[in-house]
Amino acid sequence: MSISQTIPEFWLQRVNAWQQSGLSQKAWCDQHGVSPSQFSYWKRKLQAVHVNSETTPSPFVPAVLEDNVFPARVKASSMTVTFPNGVIVSGIDHQNLLLLKELMEVLQ
Repeated sequence: MSISQTIPEFWLQRVNAWQQSGLSQKAWCDQHGVSPSQFSYWKRKLQAVHVNSETTPSPFVPAVLEDNVFPARVKASSMTVTFPNGVIVSGIDHQNLLLLKELMEVLQ
């Protein structure tokens, strides 16, 4: 660890090196003389900081699904959703609305 480097930066470099190595966490720690429990601690701590520091707002718009969303005269199977990354989900109908809602919640 260099003098100008903080402890979290030092561990972030180690976690990145492990991820790029293709080794299991235990094998990487053994190879580099690092305590697996200390490595796990810092990996969790850095992940928590990363999750809490994300300030980019979600590109998704909240969707409210209510019962009887589709009147009988609407052909629901013609619905399509295009996500900002280009993924297209089509064939949406009243039978899979809840699945779509769950998918959108996971992708947020």
